[in-house]
Amino acid sequence: MIRVLLDGYDYRETGLCYAEIDFNPIVEILSSSQETQNMLLIYNADNDLTWSINCDTCSAPFGDKKALTTLSLLSADLSGENPVLQDTLKTTRGQFAVNGCINTTTGWRLIQVISNEKVTHAYRDTLASYFGIFLSCILLGLLLAIFLSRILTKPVSTLCTEIDLLDASKGGQVDIASCGSNQELQQVQRYMTIQNIRFPGKFCCDINIPPEFLSMKLPVFLFQPLVENSVEHGFSSRETDCYISISCQIEGDQLHFLVADNGSGISSEKLTQLKKAWAAPCAHESQNVADTAAKSGAPSPNPTLCSADKKTASSHPSPQQETGRKRHRSIGILNVNQRLRSYYGAPYGLSVESMEGEGTIIDIILPAAALTVEPQLFRSAPQRES
Repeated sequence: MIRVLLDGYDYRETGLCYAEIDFNPIVEILSSSQETQNMLLIYNADNDLTWSINCDTCSAPFGDKKALTTLSLLSADLSGENPVLQDTLKTTRGQFAVNGCINTTTGWRLIQVISNEKVTHAYRDTLASYFGIFLSCILLGLLLAIFLSRILTKPVSTLCTEIDLLDASKGGQVDIASCGSNQELQQVQRYMTIQNIRFPGKFCCDINIPPEFLSMKLPVFLFQPLVENSVEHGFSSRETDCYISISCQIEGDQLHFLVADNGSGISSEKLTQLKKAWAAPCAHESQNVADTAAKSGAPSPNPTLCSADKKTASSHPSPQQETGRKRHRSIGILNVNQRLRSYYGAPYGLSVESMEGEGTIIDIILPAAALTVEPQLFRSAPQRES
């Protein structure tokens, strides 16, 4: 390789530089590729064929001077302005793709001749590879979808299994008149099972009722609305460590069922409104007052007392009941209190103690005689005078 040396200041020719390049390493690199279907031709700066690879295997298609002349002309077209070329060469052996480029440092021209048959095979192999990757992605996606669907539908499947295991003759359906406390607790357990399936690990429900209390008769839907109130409102802002307990005790002539939670509690203002709503007389109490007045000859009370009671109750709804009306129709704690007073009388019903941020305790106050007497008998018996 010969280069003219120029002065760095005025760019005058100062001499010539001759460099001899050892071509053996290049030959070894090109030969190590072991490519049998391609032919590589290297032309020097004077467009003379200097070296070629696979000449033996490709001598037949290029044995004629016409093909070699065509390649030489293509090599001559390469220049600094046109350093890359792509063309097609037709010979007696078939059609070939010709790619060429020029090395600006050495001035060498590299011509690569590839059989179109090889290009077709490479295209098919590439297409097959992409198709295999596509099928693998589809298979992996299906397996992932099956895996995720089983995880996401496991709570629903578990719930369906739990429902299928319910025995309708043993608590799956409740008596419309009255039901035992054992069946009432089963309703709570089923409700908490559903909640634990929806929110795994969030709730802990502790039911501590002595066996002698499990056979007593209670009005329907006594515990479940109170537990639901704790879940829906007391734990609305908590994600873990939600604890609910149900216990009972006897104090004198009263029986107490306690439903406690460690939820958000009730503010003092709303707690006052709640107690006022619970203390309002219900319809059957107004009727008892009217009957007593009629027997004693005193003027009967305002016949619109019952509707006034309803207005009082609706004008002071509990925060839980007010939110519940907006979200769904359910048996609220106000309804539970009114039904208890309807069965057992005004001294009984619900009592609530709550501290905001600490929790709530709802006390279900019943007469101790409720252990052996059904609720209907209390309703039919004359109410004791206060």
